Amino acid sequence: MSHRVSVSKSDQQESSEPSRRYGLRDGACQAITQGSGEQYLSAFALLLHASPFQLSLLSALPQLIGTVAQVASVKLLRWFPDRKALILAGTVGQAFAWVPILLLPLLFPDTGPWLVIAGTASWRA
Repeated sequence: MSHRVSVSKSDQQESSEPSRRYGLRDGACQAITQGSGEQYLSAFALLLHASPFQLSLLSALPQLIGTVAQVASVKLLRWFPDRKALILAGTVGQAFAWVPILLLPLLFPDTGPWLVIAGTASWRA
């Protein structure tokens, strides 16, 4: 004998509504991040006289590290069951990563492009 649980459409809509709201907020925050800073990293590196090789690293390395970090985050969630605390720590870490990305290249202009690459890689992780 098979027991089926019937879920009405209104119940499905109510349960998906918070997920939809969180998804929209996440997308809006990502758009703000990309539009306000990420778009200008290559221009900042050019201002610091980055070579073509450094520019290619600046565009490729953060993407690679971001992909590896997504895979690692699945493993981290197994060790840290409190997702909210883990997400909050990641958010704060990303916000504070902008400080060395912007300040260190200006303080040490000889190694400025490399510092932008390193800071951007840490920001993506």
